[in-house]
Amino acid sequence: MFLRDGISVFIYDYQGYGRSAGSPSVEKICEDGNAAFDWLISEKGYHDHDIIVFGESLGTGVACQIAARRHVAGIILQSAYSSLVDLARQKILWLRLYPASFFPKQEQLNNAVILSQPHAPLLLVHGGRDRLIPVTHSAQIFRIAVPPKTFTQLPDAGHNDIYDVNFEQYNSAVQQFLRGLP
Repeated sequence: MFLRDGISVFIYDYQGYGRSAGSPSVEKICEDGNAAFDWLISEKGYHDHDIIVFGESLGTGVACQIAARRHVAGIILQSAYSSLVDLARQKILWLRLYPASFFPKQEQLNNAVILSQPHAPLLLVHGGRDRLIPVTHSAQIFRIAVPPKTFTQLPDAGHNDIYDVNFEQYNSAVQQFLRGLP
């Protein structure tokens, strides 16, 4: 979709995924995101004000980490979670037995906390029938996030079928968001 609309796209693998060596961890995927951003600036000659970070699912946390540490033109989050700990407690019922103090302080991959601070323009897109990460997570982020922000719920889409089910609505939301960027 992005390429068809004339937008350059840079995709990379986290350590331990795809063709990348190493083993994944929360810290490493965040380091990988920052390294990818820095590479675009230093090696490819892009300017930070020309880069929009995009994250889908787990990648939404990485995109927010990049946006919290680097200047970016915009943030697009597809199927975002409010925080990794909140999502885990929602999905793994026995984790609810433990008070929040039992979990390590997890600022990384806590999208709600990051976006409650000033940030680049934000577009949240989430399928209304997402069973992996319920749409309530993006709704919570939207309530907490400071402006500028936009939330588009795709009523018939789940987690992995957004491009198939509500493509026109998705594409329209992205195009409108991009036109509104400075």
